[in-house]
Amino acid sequence: MRYDPPCGTTHFGSGTLDDAKRAVSIYRGLPERFKGLKYLTAERGKTAWGLGETVARIVQLSTKLEPWERKSMLLEARANVYAGANILGRLGLTLDLATARIDLARIEAELGRRAVAETLKGIPEKGRQEGKAFDLSEPLQDAKDAVAEDEEPDIGGLLSAEMKAQLCEALRALRAATVEAGAAPPVMIYATP
Repeated sequence: MRYDPPCGTTHFGSGTLDDAKRAVSIYRGLPERFKGLKYLTAERGKTAWGLGETVARIVQLSTKLEPWERKSMLLEARANVYAGANILGRLGLTLDLATARIDLARIEAELGRRAVAETLKGIPEKGRQEGKAFDLSEPLQDAKDAVAEDEEPDIGGLLSAEMKAQLCEALRALRAATVEAGAAPPVMIYATP
């Protein structure tokens, strides 16, 4: 049975901040509906992932956030996507795991270089889900090359503007490969900052 995040599939094409905020409100209420219900592990994982993606989208769409608010929201987004990815990985949903980790890498790109490289290491290159095989090896290598260890990071280990643009382009191509393999489209914006 395929389960897509309930809000993500309806608002991923919307460009409005209000829609993203409404979706976050819905996502935050979903765990209450799961209480006392068994066997909804995939749903819990995808809900956490969807919440994280949507919080990251709010950051991307917001123009009036203070730097500390932006960082705090990105850390919340990272925690949720990370939790969702862990659940999906334990369930053996390799395409969903790869997709969630790519979204996590996009969030990490806003926070620092070392975290992006580490996140990319955890993305499965090849696998099967729902009887369909996928191969992400080429676009994944391009993303890894964008944050190669031999490149000098900007002050504080953050990505330079040029490296961030190159990484975003590589992550967009990688995320597009997951959509082509059957994953849900991204909620977050993968455009160059």
